[in-house]
Amino acid sequence: MSGRNHLGMNRIVLAILIGLALGQGAGARAATVLIAGAGAGTEGDYNSGFPFNTSLFRGGSMRFQQVYGANEFAALPGPQYLTTIAFRADGAYGEQFAAVALDLRIDLSTTPAGADGLSPTFADNIGPDRRTVLAGEITLSSAATAVAGGTRFFDIVLALTDPFLFDPARGNLLLDIRSYGTTTTTQMDAVNVRADGLSRVVAHDAYATVGAADTVGLVTQFTFQPQPVPLPPALCLLVPALAVLAGLGRGRARR
Repeated sequence: MSGRNHLGMNRIVLAILIGLALGQGAGARAATVLIAGAGAGTEGDYNSGFPFNTSLFRGGSMRFQQVYGANEFAALPGPQYLTTIAFRADGAYGEQFAAVALDLRIDLSTTPAGADGLSPTFADNIGPDRRTVLAGEITLSSAATAVAGGTRFFDIVLALTDPFLFDPARGNLLLDIRSYGTTTTTQMDAVNVRADGLSRVVAHDAYATVGAADTVGLVTQFTFQPQPVPLPPALCLLVPALAVLAGLGRGRARR
């Protein structure tokens, strides 16, 4: 085979293998979206401004924990990276807003606490895998756009800067939010049903260690991404090897 034909064949094979690798990467980015508390087109029976609408409450800051029962994530095929958490404005009392520079700290963990059995002591609910997934000045907003069933879009979005690897087989999911500043947002859709898989603990002080527990929970949309899928070992070896061969082919063609 001539140097030119040899180079052409190497390039074809290399392109195919790189295409396979990119195809695997695209598949690994497929998202799983789950809603906890109520269906996409079903309005909850309650509304809440916790934990962001702090200007309505004394103290101007807040510590907020909400637990989601593992059964809310039954559709997950296994451990997944939680990348986005979103809430929606309440269908009756939600309003359009834009709040700039909320000073937040958001932690996630797998908790041993029951879905309707959080302790009033915040520290008792935190699991050993706690991770701070978002912190600092965060901008939140909502257009409060109505959709089917009188609900709103899930457009109050927390895009996590450090995704959390969650495995429902290990326990329930705990969302832990500290809101340090006074802000005005809106009332969000919520549910207030015992044994529904959601409950919360709230204190009107971001530095509090103890709060008040109840059965209210924000209706929440989660976006998960699969764990990164490594390339097969053979492919990992073939791609750089063929790149070298292609380089040798270019050397032959120049001579």
